[in-house]
Amino acid sequence: ELRMDKVKLNLLIVMAMAMMVVPMEATTLSVGDSIGWIRPASPLYYLLWGITHNVSVGDVLFFNFTTGYHNVVQVKREAFLACDASDPIISYTDGFAYMDIPIPNQYYIICSIGDHCQAGQRFVANVPAPKLL
Repeated sequence: ELRMDKVKLNLLIVMAMAMMVVPMEATTLSVGDSIGWIRPASPLYYLLWGITHNVSVGDVLFFNFTTGYHNVVQVKREAFLACDASDPIISYTDGFAYMDIPIPNQYYIICSIGDHCQAGQRFVANVPAPKLL
């Protein structure tokens, strides 16, 4: 009977913790805002965009670009730093690409066309774990 009470208590604790997660409403964020996903005039444009936009679990990143002129490639950190898309996690080649953000993580995103990444067409989306109440 004591064991059953502990099981019930643990179950109640888990249920209470699950209810304490703050529900987040999913948002679609347009990467690059009004200019979309293009080779930037400033090499800092998308890095600053990534820093100034809060991306949360459940959000969707929208990339507006011309097919054939740009792409969206998620890579590992080392590949991001080197602008190396040879081992992509996922890639999108059609304009109007939507990328789901399913879990907390650091998402390293580049364009692998020409010198676009080296010119600054890359950013990091830092996605934290959902907050507890």
